[in-house]
Amino acid sequence: TNTNSNSIDDEDNEDYHSILADAVQHMALAEQPLLIQQWLQSLPPPTPAQIASGHTCLAADRDTLLTRAILVFLATENIRDAHTLLQAFIQNVIPNNNNNNNRDIDTLTKSYMKKR
Repeated sequence: TNTNSNSIDDEDNEDYHSILADAVQHMALAEQPLLIQQWLQSLPPPTPAQIASGHTCLAADRDTLLTRAILVFLATENIRDAHTLLQAFIQNVIPNNNNNNNRDIDTLTKSYMKKR
């Protein structure tokens, strides 16, 4: 029965992430970058394990959804809103990330450029 319980939990978790992904995609297709930024700001910040170099856990929902929204904007050739969302996220979300002060844009850029 424990295996069945884990299966249900996995399905619920998958449904939850699917709903979040659909929501951010719909907001991006509706060309609402500032609404997306406000929603992302309300989600929990990444945990220390999620921002550790070479982490093996899932990425933070907020980071995953930001990436998805920007990719939807770019796929629909809406560079303006992709830029608006990224700038709003950088200005409003990253500075308010109390538990991870090392996520300023310069540190994030260096971290991203180190990835293979």
